[in-house]
Amino acid sequence: MATEGRRDDPSMKDADEVARALGADPDRGLTSQEASRRFSENGANELRTAPRTPMWGRVLSQFQDPLIYLLLAAIAIALVAWAIEGFTGWPVDAIVIASIVRSCCSTGC
Repeated sequence: MATEGRRDDPSMKDADEVARALGADPDRGLTSQEASRRFSENGANELRTAPRTPMWGRVLSQFQDPLIYLLLAAIAIALVAWAIEGFTGWPVDAIVIASIVRSCCSTGC
């Protein structure tokens, strides 16, 4: 059951109880021999770091938002409309929407 798992969870126990379960004295800590033994068994007391995501992966992850897909479709529609009109002037709508997409993807919106 879920309650059994919570009883074994160290965060749900008193600090003295956790220290006793780990074989440590809450007032004096570990002995030098015990600390050396645990260091050789478990390694240094440091958190594992997750591998860094490359820049291209972070940029591509910004394109997973459905709103970005909608804006990209709006760019395509604006460019098609500009082409139908005979490529006259600048495709201002497409440029503005593309700048919004670029700013969102570069800032991580």
